[in-house]
Amino acid sequence: MKKTIDTKLENKAIRVQLTNRAVKALQRQTTPVFIGLELYFSCLVKKRIVAFDRRPGREVFRIDDKLFMYFRPVQSKSCNIHELKGANSPVLIDFSVVKRRALIPKYVEIDYKKGRWTGDFTWQLRGKRAYA
Repeated sequence: MKKTIDTKLENKAIRVQLTNRAVKALQRQTTPVFIGLELYFSCLVKKRIVAFDRRPGREVFRIDDKLFMYFRPVQSKSCNIHELKGANSPVLIDFSVVKRRALIPKYVEIDYKKGRWTGDFTWQLRGKRAYA
């Protein structure tokens, strides 16, 4: 029961692939899920998927009836690889980039495992068909 959604994020065509577990979890939701695609710049570049059960304080884009998404390049003031997970994560600030549109991913995969929204994103299109 995977679900593929061809949509736009910040006016750029993207493909969102929901796994079977994600589709089932969204069907059980009584409120929307907000997924952030964060491209983390510091002493390394890291991709992160973050999920919220309420609207974050930024513009979000409707992907599905219960799924909203945003893209955010971020940076931290200091670099400590061990701080990238959990409650010890550093405070993030928006990272200003000149060619922001080029950084928005083309493909997003969303899953739901062990009670948590997870996933990945890439700039290589995967899935049923390619965009023109």
